[in-house]
Amino acid sequence: MKRLIIGIFILMIMAACQNQTGNQQNVNFIGVTADVETEPVSYADDAADDPAIWINPADPTKSLLICSNKQSGISVYNLQGKTVAEYPVGKINNVDVRQGIFLNDSVQVDIAAGSNRTGNTITIMQILPDGTLADITAGIIQSGFSEVYGFCLYYDLKSKQLDAIVNNK
Repeated sequence: MKRLIIGIFILMIMAACQNQTGNQQNVNFIGVTADVETEPVSYADDAADDPAIWINPADPTKSLLICSNKQSGISVYNLQGKTVAEYPVGKINNVDVRQGIFLNDSVQVDIAAGSNRTGNTITIMQILPDGTLADITAGIIQSGFSEVYGFCLYYDLKSKQLDAIVNNK
C-alpha cells in the first residue's frame, strides 16, 4: 500500500510538470536567503524547531514567530529575530497557530498549541492581543502515544470545530 501511494504521488508530480501539449517543462529553481535569523536558544543540542507565524491583526509589523523549543517549551520572537518571551511548558516538539477560533460560539481567540514530549500531551496556549501567551489547556490532554512527535491544528470554518492532529515518533 505504501508503494502504491508513493507511486501515485510521483505520477501526480510528473503530471504537474507537463504543459498542455504533454511535453515536460523546465522547472527553474530560485535560491531563497533569510533577511534575519532568530537568536539561538539556550540549549545547544537540537532544541530550536518548528516555527509558526502569528500575524498581529492590529499591527502586522508586530507579528511574532512562535517556535517550539524541544528542551523547554515555547520560544517567541519578533520579526527582527529577537527573543521576546519563553514559556517553560515542557518539551514542545512541534507547534502550530490558528487565528480567529471561536470559543463557546461567541468569543474569537488566537491559539498556539503543540505536542509536548514531557508527558506525551498536547499544550494549548491563547495568544493574547499583546502577543503574550496564556496556557488555556483544560486539564491534561493525553495523546495515548508512547512518544508524541508531529503536530498540527485544523480549524473547520463551517462547523467551527478545532482539531489537533498529533502523531507518534
